[in-house]
Amino acid sequence: MCSANQLEKNSGEFLVWHLVDKRFRHISNLRGMSVDWERANWKEALSYASGSRTVLFKFCQEALASNSPLELGLVSKFESIVRAGLNSLQLLQKTLITIRDLWDGKVDYYVIKTRDDRPTGDADVLFTATEKYESAIDVAIKRGYKFVREEPFKGWIPVKNGVKIELHNGLSWFGMKALDGDFVSSNRKETRIMNIDFQTIAGESELGLELAHWIMDIQPLGPAGFSNLVSVVEANQNWERILSQARKYRWLKQLVYHLSVLDMLCRCIYSGNLKIPIELYEVKLKPVFPFWTPLRIKIPFLMDKVLRDNEGTGEKMKMLQLSLRRYAWGRLN
Repeated sequence: MCSANQLEKNSGEFLVWHLVDKRFRHISNLRGMSVDWERANWKEALSYASGSRTVLFKFCQEALASNSPLELGLVSKFESIVRAGLNSLQLLQKTLITIRDLWDGKVDYYVIKTRDDRPTGDADVLFTATEKYESAIDVAIKRGYKFVREEPFKGWIPVKNGVKIELHNGLSWFGMKALDGDFVSSNRKETRIMNIDFQTIAGESELGLELAHWIMDIQPLGPAGFSNLVSVVEANQNWERILSQARKYRWLKQLVYHLSVLDMLCRCIYSGNLKIPIELYEVKLKPVFPFWTPLRIKIPFLMDKVLRDNEGTGEKMKMLQLSLRRYAWGRLN
């Protein structure tokens, strides 16, 4: 893939981007590249969309809503995928009610990385101080919930008839520290998820979270994630505090590299550069989605930062093994 106007407009890949990404659809429509529904390659599109649960759900929803001439077998399959996605969202709603009942009025918390249009296997809750994190765990245990302390700054609670709640003590992955707690809590806003009001992070805090999540977690970047990330990045033009945080926690080099990659992907998908006030450099990579950060970049960074940020030989080896195992599992599935 090179750009919106170079994609074969009836290919499965073009069809997925057209249905899932409003920005792509707008750009392609401006270029006179609206979908020829009679010739659309739906089976190829379904295969391409299957790389991400969120993309697959949105794609099938939009395909059914488009009133396109679909084969009966495909309609049935799309409906089944949408039902599964809606069921996942119902489980998420039950979990959000549990979160509210557990901690509202007891512990200050933020719901992060959780949206009501994205089927998911967990709901993420952020605590910006260790005492709040431990207090939240105590509240849950006293209510009869089991807490699994998976990483130094993260654990999870299983919810019956729901999805698991991931509790974060600040922002870190595999013990890798990314951002200061006061930086994260300095920008907040009210959000409504499943008709329930929560506090979440905004502005520079959301930007730092989204970038650190992409850089440090073990997940590829799919069409929906890419679109959301570009929107968050371009909505924030004050980069000084982000750069300072990345410098403090030793991921500045990775930040500039990943922004350069994002710029390359923007040129390929949107036919335009990433609009940020940072000098980037040319990256030559094949823009294949879901997009994985190259092994030669990801693994050395993971190994160095995991070993630097964790305390004690046992914890260092445990987190290194966990991160590499998740990376291998992700790339093989």
